[in-house]
Amino acid sequence: MARAAVADWLNGVAGGGDAGRVVLTDGAQHGLACVPRALTQPDDVVSPIPSLSGISALCRSQGVDLRGVSIDREGMRPDAFEAACSTLRPRAVFLVPSLHNPTTVTLSEERRRALAAIARRHNVLIIEDDVYRPAA
Repeated sequence: MARAAVADWLNGVAGGGDAGRVVLTDGAQHGLACVPRALTQPDDVVSPIPSLSGISALCRSQGVDLRGVSIDREGMRPDAFEAACSTLRPRAVFLVPSLHNPTTVTLSEERRRALAAIARRHNVLIIEDDVYRPAA
């Protein structure tokens, strides 16, 4: 029942309302801890630099080397992400698209689409922590 409620809440922005795609956790940090462990190997994750200190520490504790990708005033730079995908071949990218911690940048729709297209082209999973996203 809880998974269905979450799926319904996220229907407009993610998952298409499929409760089978919802995983319930004991909070954001627990959810974030599950993802690198389940989906990545060392050297598999890239993130904007600077990035949330919690994800950096979490990756270190799991032996995952979080690689930095340059940002500008609009967030992660698509050209830098493209270069990182080509050279580092990451399995995942960690993004905080709304009110990124610590920069407070919110990615524009155009920037989100550009990063998603690059991730899709390189088969890179997007780990999104979007707790501050506007309500759908």
